[in-house]
Amino acid sequence: MDLDGPGEGDIAQAAPPTVDSPVSVRVSDVVDAASPVGDSAPSAPVDAPLPVDTPAWFSDNYGLLSRQELGDRYKRLLRAWRTLEGKHKFDIAKGSKVKISAAKPDALWSWIAAGRTRSKKQPVIADVKVFSLQLIAWWCALQPAWRKIDYDGLPKAARAGGGEWGQPLETHGQNGMLSVVACLAWWAVALGASRESDMQWRRMVDDVTWVCEAMAKEL
Repeated sequence: MDLDGPGEGDIAQAAPPTVDSPVSVRVSDVVDAASPVGDSAPSAPVDAPLPVDTPAWFSDNYGLLSRQELGDRYKRLLRAWRTLEGKHKFDIAKGSKVKISAAKPDALWSWIAAGRTRSKKQPVIADVKVFSLQLIAWWCALQPAWRKIDYDGLPKAARAGGGEWGQPLETHGQNGMLSVVACLAWWAVALGASRESDMQWRRMVDDVTWVCEAMAKEL
């Protein structure tokens, strides 16, 4: 779903726009993946160990993003993502060619350019407001037409009805939900202890979790 940035099989998408607002991530603001950011607890497995034959693209990223200190809501998201990718046998699908109306968040571009887990570093979000607006706009642009957007600019909490998920959401592997999960982790770290009182973060996590769970049930 072009969640993984430019490359073979990715969505044809324009370069990230230049905006007058502060950039949400500074290139110099990166941290070692093994070092906690904002919270004192180190990364830790959320569930049972992954199978020994799990592909590196998933095991490396899952280890990077498995942060117990981000709370139960976030851990449910990780479980849903793991289940979804497991249903696809952790295969990597080619990115969708479907064009979407919103660019990826700047921080995500930076992470991809740095090599994701190959760099062992994660972005530090310098401007939470800018980042959250970019992420929400991008997530909404990925949704199928039958999902309606509410007055807060988020997919409606009422989840009746439905239809085909289609591309780009049905793309799996490192071109799929990985980038959304990573963005939600960085956002949570930037919010710190206030994350559970942040309505937008909670709703985004719950919505991405629901999408992962719903798609997994159909496989």
